Amino acid sequence: MYLHICQSSTNEELFSRTLAPYEPLDCDYFARRYANTVDANLAPPDGWIPDGCGDIRVEIRQQKNNATVIWTAAEYYLEFVS
Repeated sequence: MYLHICQSSTNEELFSRTLAPYEPLDCDYFARRYANTVDANLAPPDGWIPDGCGDIRVEIRQQKNNATVIWTAAEYYLEFVS
């Protein structure tokens, strides 16, 4: 499996790598880890975030360059820590 994090509005790749066999297939887990690396927190949503409307999109794919088969994906808003 492969982790892909991108900016939602532009689809610019922010982070990507192969997942280790023991890692969870959990978008929230990886969104929190990414937010920590950029000194931000995940903003609490007021409900479901539509595709393309969040700050970042986290996808867990079967293959690196194949966005056709996505195991799970979610959008998140970030709150930057000042």
